[in-house]
Amino acid sequence: MLQLMNRLGDRFAFSIVGPPPSAEFQASLESLTHPVKLVKLREADSLDLRDLPVIGSTLRRLRPDMIHAQNPRGRFLAFPIARMLGIRTAYTFNMSLLIYGNSPFRQRLFH
Repeated sequence: MLQLMNRLGDRFAFSIVGPPPSAEFQASLESLTHPVKLVKLREADSLDLRDLPVIGSTLRRLRPDMIHAQNPRGRFLAFPIARMLGIRTAYTFNMSLLIYGNSPFRQRLFH
């Protein structure tokens, strides 16, 4: 994603919505040739439905052309709101089952 943002930054504005980034990722963002807007949500390790109003209002305010998620939490919480608002979605599967465990509920998020 960082390479994509770097190469397309002169044609698109990029925003990252999520928990505060790690220091390493923050440094990577600062090294990009174009600024990236950070919209920080609270830190959460679970699929907390209390985040839905915040995500919904953020997406309505930003009106992005597309949203991208790399974990089940982003996909589960943001994608239904994005679809209701007519925003395109993209999901990247990054071996998340190895990171998030193998519970039956979590496995269903990938199917």
